[in-house]
Amino acid sequence: MGDLVHHNYQKSRETKFVAVDCGDVDDAISIFGNFTPEGHTPIICMPERSWCKPYIIVPEGSYAVVTKHGNYQGVWEPGYHWCMPYTLIQFMITKQNFQFDVPVRNCPTIDNIFVQIEVSIVMRVRPGEDNIKNFIRKTSVNQLNEQLEAVISERIRVLARSKTHLEAYSIKGKNSGRGQENAKSVTHQLTEYMNGIFEDKGVEIRSVIITNVRLDRGIADQLEEKTTYASKNTLEKKQQSFELRCINDDQEYNQKKEKMKQGRQAETEEFNKLKAEIEKDHAKINADTSKIIAEVRENTWVEVAKVNAISALEAEEVKAETKMIKARILAEGRAKYNETIAEAEAYVLTKEAEARQATAEKFAEEIRIRGKAEARLTDKRIHELQMSQLGILQDLASNRKLKIFGDQKENVLAQFAAFKMINEN
Repeated sequence: MGDLVHHNYQKSRETKFVAVDCGDVDDAISIFGNFTPEGHTPIICMPERSWCKPYIIVPEGSYAVVTKHGNYQGVWEPGYHWCMPYTLIQFMITKQNFQFDVPVRNCPTIDNIFVQIEVSIVMRVRPGEDNIKNFIRKTSVNQLNEQLEAVISERIRVLARSKTHLEAYSIKGKNSGRGQENAKSVTHQLTEYMNGIFEDKGVEIRSVIITNVRLDRGIADQLEEKTTYASKNTLEKKQQSFELRCINDDQEYNQKKEKMKQGRQAETEEFNKLKAEIEKDHAKINADTSKIIAEVRENTWVEVAKVNAISALEAEEVKAETKMIKARILAEGRAKYNETIAEAEAYVLTKEAEARQATAEKFAEEIRIRGKAEARLTDKRIHELQMSQLGILQDLASNRKLKIFGDQKENVLAQFAAFKMINEN
């Protein structure tokens, strides 16, 4: 089957579902999103079981059908499962939608024209353990391919037989064939019909899309030629209509242009007339304004002269009054000054007399105190003098080098007389 994990292959024009072997369960998701080298679509994988691993990992996005010694054990959810080596995944089925493309050839229409209708069927395996068991037991992959092709071919042929070859194009598309507002589309009817057949096989048809409708080459060429002729005829008619419309538009444009030109001239004349009236009114307004300005200016000059005269008179009055006030203030100031000077001089004389009297009293007191002190100081001086004389005698007595000669013959009175004489000197 080739390396479906590391290589991408192209899908064939006609779909064929297959079941493929894969080495590991982790490769299943990559295989489900790929195609075989032949362009087939794998929807079932059969992974190999590693005998040395006591577990199985079910990848997300798939159903795992598990068997034990060939006996069905159930459908395991994605995740990590502990199990013995003889428990294995027999089938892994994709949860994804998968597409079945089939061309239904040689479908006769009601007018006996053979057409080829290409159909795409989008389906999936229904969720639920019962549906998965039905899918693996009631049908095989090859049987599913045959049944899908047979059912859709039969319904498409019946559908084509009810249409003409021109109406066959109306069934193209996902919601084709809608005749009335509330009527079901052809593809919706096909979806419901096929779900009724495949429901017990665990398959859910999500949608049926008619992707293309092809006619026989000869008929297609005839229709193309007829369509081309009709298109050319329509083009010529449109061209003539366009040229006629251009002529009419040119005439209408010229008429409107002339009309607008006349209207513009009328508007210009009306504007000039209005402009002249406005200029006349403007000149009148200017004259009236100049007159009013002259009157106002004259009145202003008169008022200014009057105000100036009144101001000068008031200024003279103010000056005279100011001089009077100034003279009065000066007279009052001089009188106050003289009065203050007199009071100051009287105060000074009074204070000087008081000071002389106080000085005399102090001087008399000083003389009296000095008299008392002098008497006391005289006694003190006599005492100090006597003490000084005694000191001198003591110094003379203590001076062994001094010699006094005389005829006193140690007369005490004579010594005192000599001492007195020395003191007097």
